[in-house]
Amino acid sequence: MKLTSTLRFFALAAVLTSCRKDELPPPSLPPATQTGQGTLGFLLRDVEVWSSHGRWCTFTYANCEDNVVTAFYPRSPSRGYELEVSAARTFNSVDQAFGIVVEGITATGTYALEEGKGGKMVFSDYVGPQTEKVYRNSVPNTSTLKVTRLDTIEKVVSGTFSGVLYNTKDPDDSIAVQDGRFDARLKY
Repeated sequence: MKLTSTLRFFALAAVLTSCRKDELPPPSLPPATQTGQGTLGFLLRDVEVWSSHGRWCTFTYANCEDNVVTAFYPRSPSRGYELEVSAARTFNSVDQAFGIVVEGITATGTYALEEGKGGKMVFSDYVGPQTEKVYRNSVPNTSTLKVTRLDTIEKVVSGTFSGVLYNTKDPDDSIAVQDGRFDARLKY
């Protein structure tokens, strides 16, 4: 009798915990839209589809928020307008973030992302407290951003991007970011 109750308890616990797992949706890049859909995605390492997903929580789980695509367009007195587009992906033990920052952007067009010249592309992969990997574009690298819509009236920004990012602790470790696209609402 006691063995049966114990087995039922573990079976119920297994069902309940399996229901709470956060699984990734089937991999597909978001469509390349220009309407403020709140999407960002790219091919990582030529094979893995990366897009915003999941919820980010504080250490104590007191505050949790959906991982959403954000696009800020603040104006700095010294640098002019700066476009910042970012997204995160969290599921099971994966915690990743991606972002692009470009200074002096005022119109649609193609921009070279050179870290020493006001353009950054960053990918962070937090596997655990001791195993964080941060990848960035480097000065000789040719990462690009093409802004296809920058509408400050409707508050929409859209574009495409690609590049090669290098591990900040091991320059021989690099990742390719290809077929990137984003479509978001601007915040000031």
